[in-house]
Amino acid sequence: MPHKSQLGLPSGYRRRTLAKLDALIAKAEEDQAERLRTVERLAAAKKGTGFAKAGLRQAEYRLALLRGSRRWIAAGQPPA
Repeated sequence: MPHKSQLGLPSGYRRRTLAKLDALIAKAEEDQAERLRTVERLAAAKKGTGFAKAGLRQAEYRLALLRGSRRWIAAGQPPA
């Protein structure tokens, strides 16, 4: 019988899920970096950055959620 975490997930499932999350985190980091470059480029050109900054905040929030999910699954137990 495979080892299960306190979440009730087999270790193989957790490994695959973590690998998929790592890929999503890498894409989210690329998106965040691109959005930051866009904000910087607009600011340097003295153009409006409000819409671009909103997109950057969304990208940062999405990245934080993905990283939190990864920590939660890696720990093998639900948050306290």
